Amino acid sequence: MNLREIIEGEAPLSADEIGMYLPSEPYGKVLIIADELEDESRELLEQLSTQWDSLWPKLRSELEEGLADHSRSGQRLEEGAFSASIRPLYEEDTDFGADCELVITFDVGGPQWDCSLRDGTIVHFQPVF
Repeated sequence: MNLREIIEGEAPLSADEIGMYLPSEPYGKVLIIADELEDESRELLEQLSTQWDSLWPKLRSELEEGLADHSRSGQRLEEGAFSASIRPLYEEDTDFGADCELVITFDVGGPQWDCSLRDGTIVHFQPVF
C-alpha cells in the first residue's frame, strides 16, 4: 500500500469502491474512498491528492476544533480511527458553491463530518448527527 496511489479490490474496500491513502500527520494516514461507479471518482481522488498538502492542515484544524466541541462523542484523531469518502457535488446539491464533498467518519461512531470543497478549498464544514 503506497500513499497517493489509487487502490481497488483490496480490503477494506468493497467491490464497487476505489480508494487512496493520504498522509494525515501527525495521525498517520487516512483512507479516502470513492464510488467506482461514479464517472468522476478516479479524477476526484487524483485531484484531491494534488490539493491535499495544502488542504490537510486546514481540515485537521477544523476537525480538532469540532472534536473538542463534541468531546462526548468518543471520536479521536488518531491513526486508523477515521476514514473519509468523497463524492462529486452538482449545482443543485449545494448552497456553498462546492464541487465535491468529503465525508469523514470515525470507527467509534458519533457524528460524521461533512466538508464541502471548491477547488481544494473548504467552503463549508459541519458535524452531521
